[in-house]
Amino acid sequence: MMHEDDSLQDLAARLGCGDEPQRVREKLEAGLTPLVRRALRYGAGMPPLVRWVRSNLPRVEAGFDRTRPVDPDRAAAPLARLLCATLLRGRADRLADCDTPAGRRAAAETVCGV
Repeated sequence: MMHEDDSLQDLAARLGCGDEPQRVREKLEAGLTPLVRRALRYGAGMPPLVRWVRSNLPRVEAGFDRTRPVDPDRAAAPLARLLCATLLRGRADRLADCDTPAGRRAAAETVCGV
C-alpha cells in the first residue's frame, strides 16, 4: 500500500503504544473492521481508507460470485486483517529505519529543545 496519506499509519501507531505485537494486531483489527464495513457499505470514511478498500476488495472476493453485490459483513473482516498486516508491516519498516544512527538523529531533531 502506498502511503499517500499517513493518517492510517498514525492510527496504527496510536493504537499500539506500549502493547505487545499480538495485542496491537487484535486492537487494530477490531478497530478497523467497522471502518472497513462502512467503507464497503456506503463508500464513506477517510478517503485513503475508502480507496484502499476498493482497490483491495478483489483480493478477498476472489472465487466469489462477482455478479452479486459485495456482502460487507463477509468482506469486512478479511479486508481489515489484510489492512492490519499492511499497516503493521509499514510500522515495522519505519521502526527499523529509526534504529539506525541517521534515523535516531533525524528523530531527535524533531523534538523541541533538543
